[in-house]
Amino acid sequence: MARLYPQPTGDRIIEPFAGSGAYSLYGENWRRQVILIDTDSEIIELWRWLIHEETTAEVIYALPKMVKGDDLETVYGTGPALTMAKLISPSENYQKRTVTEWMERDWLGLQARIAESVFKVKHWAVVEGDFTIVPNVEAMWFIDPPYQKARFGYKDSRQVLDYEALGEWCRERRGQVTVCEKMGAEWLPFRPLKVLKTIDNTRVTEAVWVKDELTSVN
Repeated sequence: MARLYPQPTGDRIIEPFAGSGAYSLYGENWRRQVILIDTDSEIIELWRWLIHEETTAEVIYALPKMVKGDDLETVYGTGPALTMAKLISPSENYQKRTVTEWMERDWLGLQARIAESVFKVKHWAVVEGDFTIVPNVEAMWFIDPPYQKARFGYKDSRQVLDYEALGEWCRERRGQVTVCEKMGAEWLPFRPLKVLKTIDNTRVTEAVWVKDELTSVN
């Protein structure tokens, strides 16, 4: 999806709902000054671990393999390695602890992707907090919040998000602003971007709002 969004023209990217930081990792975006913000303390701990100079590709490749039936905490203990392992649990059941057959299969791919990209993030910065915590500076603001009408995929953050206030906040950002959602959300005038098939075999239309771009809801 990252290739479909406007690319940064300046030297700073800010992701106020960081998650996996996929936009900042895309192409040559990672070379910029990247600031990731998230309220999830586990995700922040994982990013700080990845950014630390001692976390190399070799360290990540040395993590234990997953075996069907294993308990994740038994294999990975606690902390960032466990959080990384849980990333391939179904999004609607992020706390899943028992390794399934497909988790065993997908772990090697995730491990390789992170190991081969970890060198890119060493100059990045991470901040634990909500989207309002960073000053309104010139940047590419890539804003990918929990979707307003999503049925699953997040913890409880939708319960506390004031989408009307978030929309005004997005409009006020300085520089480039790109906001992700799915069609049906009404807190900004989103336009369709791409139709995707979800893990439960339904189709959803990803949507986007770009500051200063003429948009309409179709």
